[in-house]
Amino acid sequence: MQASASDCYGFQWWLRPLVGFAGHEPTPNDAWFTSGFGGQHVFAIPLLDLVVSMNGWNEDGSTTAFQIMDDLLDAVGN
Repeated sequence: MQASASDCYGFQWWLRPLVGFAGHEPTPNDAWFTSGFGGQHVFAIPLLDLVVSMNGWNEDGSTTAFQIMDDLLDAVGN
């Protein structure tokens, strides 16, 4: 997934609305995440009481933070 018009950057974090969660009206800062070199990521989703920290090595960029975020959301469900 590529960055879209609904993705924002603020306070040194990427921001993203959560779309498709029952009873939730998406806001631009529903989820916060960092995207560091080689697959280092931190994701925080207050609505789900979820914080995930990842250390990895993805030097070729084959998996983006956006893809990981989508996989996380699929895993925790609605």
